[in-house]
Amino acid sequence: MAHDENASASDAEDYMSDMYTAIDIRPGIVTTHTQTRRLKIESKQVENMERLRNRPKISEMEKKMRDDGLAKPVEADSKGFLLLSKMGYKPGMSLGVEKEGRSEGIKEPIALELKSNRSGLGHDTEEDERRKKRMRIYQAAVSARAKAHEALIDDFSERKRWAVHLKQLSTDLQKSRKVCQELDARLSEITDYLRSTHCYCIWCGAQYDSEEELENSCPGKTRISHAGVDEDN
Repeated sequence: MAHDENASASDAEDYMSDMYTAIDIRPGIVTTHTQTRRLKIESKQVENMERLRNRPKISEMEKKMRDDGLAKPVEADSKGFLLLSKMGYKPGMSLGVEKEGRSEGIKEPIALELKSNRSGLGHDTEEDERRKKRMRIYQAAVSARAKAHEALIDDFSERKRWAVHLKQLSTDLQKSRKVCQELDARLSEITDYLRSTHCYCIWCGAQYDSEEELENSCPGKTRISHAGVDEDN
């Protein structure tokens, strides 16, 4: 019996479920006053959200109003225009000093510059000067580094040229030494030939009658062996 009561309780419909709280908005379905009011409120909220989303920003609105105001010419019935008219101003004329019949004044209004910070007048100019000074210092430092780099490059190029020059000198010296060795060998051959064949010594500058006289009278076969003899003579 208790089991049947629990089953009947579980099978009972929950009147607080989504099936009863959800609003059916299909055409032709009868709704209550509360449901209709709820639908109107939700629709109004959606419209307000769309309106806020599509509304331009305050800064854009201010800029548009400012541009529209500056684009309009000064009205003829304004006090400023009346004062200028009394002083001889006419539309199209420029404001300023005339020199040699020409006006150097302005015809367009002075451009409006908005300040995005709370600094005083002239602060931006000082900041620009400081910024320019820092830029000049930076450019000077860059220029100094560039010159130092160029000096290093020139020094490196000079060392490289000097190394090439030394290498060329070494090559020329080796060639000259080789030529000297070849000439010394040929001179030795010629000297030996003259001594053995003609009994003539080029260092003595004399021809002897025999090889025995050549060996006894000539100091030697080289210039070095004749050096002391030349000094004594």
